[in-house]
Amino acid sequence: MWGSFQGVSNLYPCSEKLPTVTNVKDPFVGVAVHYYDPVDVTLPSLPTFEGNAYFKKTKQVKRFVHNDMRTFNTWLQNMGGTFVTMNEYGAGRPDEMKNELNPNIGIVQGYYKAVVKNAISKGMSTAAWNDFGWFSVTNSSGDDEFELVAAIMNPGEQSSQ
Repeated sequence: MWGSFQGVSNLYPCSEKLPTVTNVKDPFVGVAVHYYDPVDVTLPSLPTFEGNAYFKKTKQVKRFVHNDMRTFNTWLQNMGGTFVTMNEYGAGRPDEMKNELNPNIGIVQGYYKAVVKNAISKGMSTAAWNDFGWFSVTNSSGDDEFELVAAIMNPGEQSSQ
């Protein structure tokens, strides 16, 4: 099963609501969720997209993700040990913003760090969306130009920028 963070919790409020073949809880059924909140920061295709301007400080993005994940944590507890992974998340940036990112890259790094740190604290694995376009984590050569891979792999460490 997969879906957005909010959609999945509405569709499957507890593990007993997950689909089964035999009406017995299947230990091999898991749930994969996508996380793109707040959308004004993460989804460049929306007319309300503000990108880095939405949060003024890294502390604000971390606080938002932490508070948003509290709601998710209640749902996780209702899932009774079902495997849940955050298999897609990211902060999209239109091409025209890529060069503007350097002064505010800490906000984007903070978003990735906060998502990974919160997911790990809840026992979930994560996979950042890397499309080499708006949601690029590396550049087309695979270089960690904006230190986003470093933020994902080491969410507790300070970045060098």
